[in-house]
Amino acid sequence: MCFRCVWPQATALCFHGSLHRGFHRLSYYKQYGRSDHRPFGTVQGLGAGGLDVLEEIVLADVTSLKERPMCLGFIAMAIDTGSMLGSIVGALLSEFVNSRWIGWINLPFVGTASVLSILFLHLRPIKVPFSVNIRRLYWIGIILFIIGATVTSLPLSWAGALYSWSSWRTLVPLIISLVVLIIFDFYERKPVDAVLPYRIFSNITAICSLVTGLIHGLILYTLLLYLPLFFHAVYLEAPLESAKSTLPICILSLFCSFLAPVTVTIEITRRYRYFLLFG
Repeated sequence: MCFRCVWPQATALCFHGSLHRGFHRLSYYKQYGRSDHRPFGTVQGLGAGGLDVLEEIVLADVTSLKERPMCLGFIAMAIDTGSMLGSIVGALLSEFVNSRWIGWINLPFVGTASVLSILFLHLRPIKVPFSVNIRRLYWIGIILFIIGATVTSLPLSWAGALYSWSSWRTLVPLIISLVVLIIFDFYERKPVDAVLPYRIFSNITAICSLVTGLIHGLILYTLLLYLPLFFHAVYLEAPLESAKSTLPICILSLFCSFLAPVTVTIEITRRYRYFLLFG
């Protein structure tokens, strides 16, 4: 699919979800005395998730392997900066305004990114027809992965909150998701253009990247998500103070996200695996 078509669509979804999340008035509000932002949050998340994937695809398309670590470092720095400021901004919003600002605050960023992409994002068109690319997609694998990932995340989100870990409402979806993912693993051995090609597991550096990426995500994002809540609930800190307490880990993450790609890129080491193992 042409990036010139997909990128504006993802941007429009994010802008539309943010706009309506900030300005909407639903009958639900009149009936129950509060507003339900979840539908528009879903639209906003679809657009933001699409942009997140597209920027990595564009980066792989326009950079060489030698240039890519530096660009990935800049992206990681932006993500870490957002993680660092997100808890502080969220605390300020919760203390002084309301949740509608979660939608409003995204509008200038989405608008600026849209203008910059129009002015500076010049990509080569893909000459292969769209219908041909669609037929190359391995739809069975895509559907199996979506079902497996969704059915896994749902019971993990409500276990211990809505239902206990021993409840059948938690265990049955987890067992079904495990079966679906095993079937997905079996079918991925067959197609040439697989969703998760097995050839990437033949390289030790790629395996180290996947394993350390999994560990990094489990540790870092769990800390960023629950540390503010921990300081707020256990130490009874105000939202802004709990956000300040998370700054050390955010600053350390920001420093490392800059150090590793720069060290690799400027010919100091040119060794990727050392940083993966060290991390």
